[in-house]
Amino acid sequence: MPTDENLRKRGCIVVSARDLCLSQSETTPHLFLTCSFANNLWKWLGSILHIQFNCSFHSLFESFDANWSAFLTNIATAAVLHVFHSIWLARNDIHFSNAKITMHAAQSKILTASKLSTTLDPGLSNVAEIAILQKFQLAPRLVAASSNRLVLWRSPIFGWMKVNTDGSVTNVSAAYGGLFRDHTTRFRGCFAQKLSENHGLSVIHTEIMELIIAVGFLYVGISIAIEIAHNKNWNCLWLESDSKVALLAFSNIEIVPWDLRNRWLNCLSCGVTLQWSHIYREGNSCADKIAILGHAYNNLEWWESLSSLLCDDFLRDMLGIPQYRTI
Repeated sequence: MPTDENLRKRGCIVVSARDLCLSQSETTPHLFLTCSFANNLWKWLGSILHIQFNCSFHSLFESFDANWSAFLTNIATAAVLHVFHSIWLARNDIHFSNAKITMHAAQSKILTASKLSTTLDPGLSNVAEIAILQKFQLAPRLVAASSNRLVLWRSPIFGWMKVNTDGSVTNVSAAYGGLFRDHTTRFRGCFAQKLSENHGLSVIHTEIMELIIAVGFLYVGISIAIEIAHNKNWNCLWLESDSKVALLAFSNIEIVPWDLRNRWLNCLSCGVTLQWSHIYREGNSCADKIAILGHAYNNLEWWESLSSLLCDDFLRDMLGIPQYRTI
């Protein structure tokens, strides 16, 4: 930056007596940090931000409050940079135009420029920073308060059977399961099976594959549920899953894995009247626990009686006791 000090270091002959405060030769630290004009700007900005600046180039930003949000930190950073810019412009007005900017004009310019600099900042603020943001004429960006959504398992209407399905993936295998209940919420049976082995795969690989596998075994689980309903002459079946992706297969065959498509199409044309719905995981706990049991069974297992592991969740659904999902 071509201050008088730096120009002299490069061999230019400069007579410096026109510092902003008109009190001494122009040096970089004095011009930007300690002259009366700069010092008043730093005190003013510090009063807005509720901090006291340590006026050295190495520690200006260390004066920031560690508890500030990312949004306010970015605003403060922009304000500091605009203070430097305003000082430099004021200095040039004196040097080249024999004009002097007022303190009020400099402060207004810094506030306006700082506000514009943070227009595209996606950060959020907190309640304690509202007073500071008002000085910059900025509205607070508060984190939306979390809310609870009621999740309730619903029984089917008379003549319909409802099956909740789910899947489970571990580091070594994938499994699926499902639970049948009638319009009286009576338990009518459940099934589970291990679908695949993942031996030799790393944890990272398994995590990457989990989404792909999950969709695949949920289609198998839903297909098995339809086949069981057909064999037992349950001709009106309500399928429910916590996987929205799997349920899309009813409207778009293209998302079904190719090796499952024939089985899927056969299920859809077997004569069972179908309806389907999504439920959040909090309301699908019975199917979730059955799917976890499936890891222990290489062949399809069918239970006519309710496992003790499911009693609490089953009773909650039967009594209509809701779960809550934080969103």
